[in-house]
Amino acid sequence: MDTQWMMKFEAFLSGEMDETAKAQFETELTSNKEMYEAFLIYSRVEAEMHQKIHTDKGIEALKINLKSLNRQYFSEENEAPVKVIPMTTSWNFRRAVAVAAGILLIFVFYFVFFLSGTNPQGMAEDYYVTNLKELSQTMNGSQDSIQRGIAAYNSQDFEEAKRYFEGLALQDPNNAEVIKNLGLTYLSEKKFDQALSQFETLSARNDLYSNPGLFLKALTLMMRNRAGDMDQAKVILEEVVEKGMEGKAQAQAWLKQIK
Repeated sequence: MDTQWMMKFEAFLSGEMDETAKAQFETELTSNKEMYEAFLIYSRVEAEMHQKIHTDKGIEALKINLKSLNRQYFSEENEAPVKVIPMTTSWNFRRAVAVAAGILLIFVFYFVFFLSGTNPQGMAEDYYVTNLKELSQTMNGSQDSIQRGIAAYNSQDFEEAKRYFEGLALQDPNNAEVIKNLGLTYLSEKKFDQALSQFETLSARNDLYSNPGLFLKALTLMMRNRAGDMDQAKVILEEVVEKGMEGKAQAQAWLKQIK
């Protein structure tokens, strides 16, 4: 994983970025698919590590050791062009073994400590990738701009999709499909606050036969995973189940796993 990416991920997740740096980072995420996927992995690992630290102080020491390994083997001064190192000397062999052992430690740590428990943020991100990474085309041919916005979204051209949906929202602010799609576009860009605003507006509608607003609001909180987000998401999911709203089955499954 690129060292500069990791530094940015850490600064973003810890809230150290100012608004300008945060906006630049979010723009970079939307334009770099590889970086975005790396960020999802990194944020998931960080979330699990954060939870484990609160339940087991020994994890903090292990986290420090892992960061030490990262500095030793993946620091900027070691980022020289890759070359083949002959294994003819015992020193080279011992160093290679040490690097391999460090990498193995990281994988063992991840699978034993991270994957042994339930990670609500990871569940939400998996749900997004499986169910919301693409939008279904509507059957109404008169809504040409919506079709184009959906096509742009499905091509992961979120800037273009946002342009269509924001324009449509100005023209027809009561269009529930536009509200939902705009919220999902913001969510895809990791603009969680804006996504939550759209889903809050959608959830307030009482004229819809089926309304996913509350469920999507809970999903967004789980993906954002700031302090208090999981507790708020749990309350919302319980409401979705109690009222039999859209997303009830998935909400029930998550509530069984969220502690």
